[in-house]
Amino acid sequence: VSSDLIVEQKDPATIYEEAKKYYDIAYYNDAIPLLQEAAEKGIASAQAYLGICYHFGYGNLAGKDTDHSIAFKWFSMVSLIGLFSKKYFLSAI
Repeated sequence: VSSDLIVEQKDPATIYEEAKKYYDIAYYNDAIPLLQEAAEKGIASAQAYLGICYHFGYGNLAGKDTDHSIAFKWFSMVSLIGLFSKKYFLSAI
């Protein structure tokens, strides 16, 4: 008899909600990996916040060069669906 390992997979929206709680209290090192996961699964708000983290170098991105090309990628994805104004985000870069 083989035992099956059950891996719990969280809903992307739930992952984003958890990330946003960390982001709101400036726990960026905890928020960024969750934002990344939710963003890669198509959560537009996570894409926007992840772009902001890359743009400003929040959390574990601090002390490194901010990566505007990655920020641009996430901002562009968000603006394509009309969640936020493309002009707003892209003018910040």
